[in-house]
Amino acid sequence: MKFGHLLEQAMRQDWAANYVNYKRAKDQIKAKADVPTYKEFIENECAKVERFYNQKMAEVEKQSAQLTQMMSDKKTSHSSVSALVKVSWTHTEDLRGLYDFCKLCSEGIRKSLKKYDKVLKKELQKGYFENLKTNYAFFRYRDNLTDLLQTCAVFWNDGVAGEGQTISSADIRDSLPATFPLASQMEDQEKRAESGSQGETETEAEDEEVVEDEEEKAYKKSKKKKSEKSEIAMSEISQEEVEADVDMEFQRNFTKQRMSKPQWRSQLADYKTLSSLLKELAAVAGNSNAFVSITSLSMAEHPDQAYGASPEIVVDGKPFKEVDWFKLFDREIDIVTKQTNREITRERNDLSRLRDACEQWSAEMKDTTAEQTGVRARNMLTRLSDLEAKARQCGHDFLDLEKFVNLNYQAFEKLLKSHDRLMPATPCHQFYMAKLRNQEWIRNDFSDIFVALSDCHSLL
Repeated sequence: MKFGHLLEQAMRQDWAANYVNYKRAKDQIKAKADVPTYKEFIENECAKVERFYNQKMAEVEKQSAQLTQMMSDKKTSHSSVSALVKVSWTHTEDLRGLYDFCKLCSEGIRKSLKKYDKVLKKELQKGYFENLKTNYAFFRYRDNLTDLLQTCAVFWNDGVAGEGQTISSADIRDSLPATFPLASQMEDQEKRAESGSQGETETEAEDEEVVEDEEEKAYKKSKKKKSEKSEIAMSEISQEEVEADVDMEFQRNFTKQRMSKPQWRSQLADYKTLSSLLKELAAVAGNSNAFVSITSLSMAEHPDQAYGASPEIVVDGKPFKEVDWFKLFDREIDIVTKQTNREITRERNDLSRLRDACEQWSAEMKDTTAEQTGVRARNMLTRLSDLEAKARQCGHDFLDLEKFVNLNYQAFEKLLKSHDRLMPATPCHQFYMAKLRNQEWIRNDFSDIFVALSDCHSLL
């Protein structure tokens, strides 16, 4: 994934205006800004990031001190569990956000300078970037946030150490709950401690950028060839060829999506097989309209006999006609329908159990008669983290299901269009699209899932 896309996806939306403007940095490079102009832009971006960093740093330090004060009394006689959980969760989320904010912005500045040097044949990054890291504190976020991360992690540990005992980093890490929100940040700190510097992380980032550059070159080269072909021989390219290119591109994208998720490989429509068989049938037919034309699949009196006149190929040693292609198409629809219905049922069951757990947690949080101790606060916080993680996972699962449905719908529609283009004597697009739109996984109402997810987040 390119850094610009990664930045857009990873940024906190309520902090969006304070991140480094990587897109504008690339625009400056495209405009071939001179060194003084580009340095001024970089300085302004660093100053913007630094202001926000100092502001949030003061806030998380205040939150940490408040949390420490609230925990100083082991029985929390002056602090309720509800207040402790609220303060600690807010602190944890802000600390995580600040760590990732600094990481993304510092990497954005480094990549901007490197890209400037590469495109415009300059040597701005060397020396200048080291000066920036010296002048702006957000570049040193790993060192600056170490103590806060440690303090936060200690609070999340339930009784790891007794009075007067020192807790090692290994003990803290091993005793953290599985859903600890700062797990990746703690891991990043450990990697830095092992390497002794940020060099390893930056080398990995540079290697990744090289891969991205190669991918970008390949994409531009392919795009250029298509453009040249379009300009030179546009009049010679038939509509059929254009549509064939579009189908081929969709097949590549569809296959890529299918391979990206192992659980989808046997569940997504087998677009490649259906498309290949269709092309083989069309090749045998030779675009001949000699056989009887069927205007409606639903009105054919003897569909097997009508399709019996269609071209025939051999598949696995057996004759394969157009009617067999339609049977295979129907079978794929049935497979997708059953899988989608199973996923919808599972999603609803998971959300139902999650909502019950959220309601129970919320009720316990409001129970003023329960023991108001630090141990209980940690327990409630760990449960909150677990419930939040499950709620996010349910949301991701539903988005994946929606993508699964859309991919299959597009695949089926593409196949039907290809069929009518390659086998014009037996049009089927209109009939099958009506059948598709009537499938439960297409016309189903998912509003109850949205409501259940909203209820879970509001309870937390």
